[in-house]
Amino acid sequence: MDNKKSYSSEENKLKESTNPNDNNSLSTEGYDKETTPINKAENLAKPKSFEKKENSITKFKYWKSAIILSIIIILSIPIFLGIKNNNLIKSFSNTVYPESYVLDKDLSGLTKDTLHTTLETLIGELGNTKIKVNIGKKIFETTYKDIDVTIPYDEFEKKIFDYGKDQSFFTKINLIKKPVKKDYEFEFAYSEEKFNNFLATIAADVNVAPVNSTININGGNISITESNGGYVLNSEELLANLKVAMKDISHKVELTLDTTLLPVEESIKKETLQGVQSRISTFTTTYKTGPSSVNLELATRNIDNILLMPGESFSCEQGIGPTTPENGFVLANTYVGGQIVKGYGGGVCQVSSTLYNTMLRGGIIPFERQNHMMPVSYVPMGLDSTLADGFIDLKFKNDYSYPIVINSSASNGSLTIEFWSNDSVLKGLRYEPKSVQKNSLSADAYLYSYDANGTMVSEQFLDTSTYKPFPT
Repeated sequence: MDNKKSYSSEENKLKESTNPNDNNSLSTEGYDKETTPINKAENLAKPKSFEKKENSITKFKYWKSAIILSIIIILSIPIFLGIKNNNLIKSFSNTVYPESYVLDKDLSGLTKDTLHTTLETLIGELGNTKIKVNIGKKIFETTYKDIDVTIPYDEFEKKIFDYGKDQSFFTKINLIKKPVKKDYEFEFAYSEEKFNNFLATIAADVNVAPVNSTININGGNISITESNGGYVLNSEELLANLKVAMKDISHKVELTLDTTLLPVEESIKKETLQGVQSRISTFTTTYKTGPSSVNLELATRNIDNILLMPGESFSCEQGIGPTTPENGFVLANTYVGGQIVKGYGGGVCQVSSTLYNTMLRGGIIPFERQNHMMPVSYVPMGLDSTLADGFIDLKFKNDYSYPIVINSSASNGSLTIEFWSNDSVLKGLRYEPKSVQKNSLSADAYLYSYDANGTMVSEQFLDTSTYKPFPT
C-alpha cells in the first residue's frame, strides 16, 4: 500500500470525526494542545523512524556542543595556568627567590638594593665579634672591626640574586612554589696589614730572642759566655687557624684561637766557640802620636773581638764604621787626587794594612783589596791596603771550619792585630807574605807556606801594586 495514500485516508477520517457540525464529533474543550485528537493524530501520523532520527540529531548537537565546550575549557586551563605562572616568575625576576637565607636571615623577595643593605647590616653586626688568641696563660684580643672584616659584596650578592633565574620555566615554578631552604655561605676578607699589626703586638709581648755565646780575648785570656735559646710566635699557625675559623660564619660573639710558640735555637753556642783555642797569626805596626793616631786607635777598638763564624765574610770598612766626626773621627792627613790633604779618618788605613798582613799570615787571601795611591812607610811596598768610605774596602771570608776572632789593640805607638782560631786550621803550616819590589813605584806580592822544618810548601802570587810619586 502506498504510504502517501494511507496517510491521506487517515487524515480524512480524522477530519470527519472532528467536524463541528457533526453531532457525533468530540469536544476539544478540556484537552491541552498535546492531547487534542488532532495533535494525537499528528503524532500518530509521524513515522517512528522519523522520530528516532530527529532525536538522534538533537542528541548529537547536544554532545557536540558539550564536547566543544569541554575542549575549550581544557585548552583554557593550561593557558590560564601558564599566564598565571609566567606572571609569578616575572614577579621574582627582580627579587631574591623564596627560602634564601644568610645567617638565619630570610632574604626572600628582596630587591638588589635591599639585599645589599641587608647584607651590610648583617656584616656590620658581626663587627663586634671578638678574636681571642690564647698563648699559654696569656690572652690577646681584637675584633672583626679592628681588622676590617668584610665580604665580597658584589660577587656574593650576584650569587644570591641570580639563583634560579637561568633555569627552565618549570624549574623556576618549582623553585618558587615548592622552595627548599637554601643557606648561603661566604668567606670573610680582612686587612692583612691590620692583622699582621695585631700579630706584631702579640709577638712583641711573647717573643724571647735567643742569646748567643760571646767570646772575649784580652791579654791572651779567652772568656766565653753561655748561650740560651728563645721563642717566637708561630705566626703561620695562627694565621692558618684564623682562616679556618673564619670560614664558620656562625661566630657572632667570639672566635677563639689557640696557638703555640716556636723554639728558636741560638746561632752561636758555647761549645762552638770553645773551638777557638789559640792565636794563629799576628802582625804589628808602629805609629806616631797626632791626629791620625786618634783615628787609628778608634778604628782599632771598633774591630776588636769581632767574631767570624765559618763561611762569614768581613768588611774592614763596615767594621771600622763611617769615618765621620759624629763617630769620633778627626781631621788628619789623607791621600786624595795625588795630593796630601786633610780629611776625617786619616790614619785608619794603617789599621787595614796591619789587618791585611795579619790575615795573610793566617793563610787567608782577601777577595777585595787595593793599594794606596802613594807608598806608605808602615808596611813593605805591595803589602798595604787602603780604605775610602763607600768606594774602597778590604774584605775576606772565613773559609775555615772553626770561628775566627779578630783581636786588636793600639797604644803607646804600637798597633797589633791577631787572629785567633783552632790550631788545626793551618794544618801545621806557617804562612809568610813577601814583597818583591820591581822599581821605586811598583812591587809584586807573594804568599809562601812552610812546614815545621822550614821547608817551603807553596808559593802563590797575590798581585802587583803600582803607586804614584809624592807631590813635589
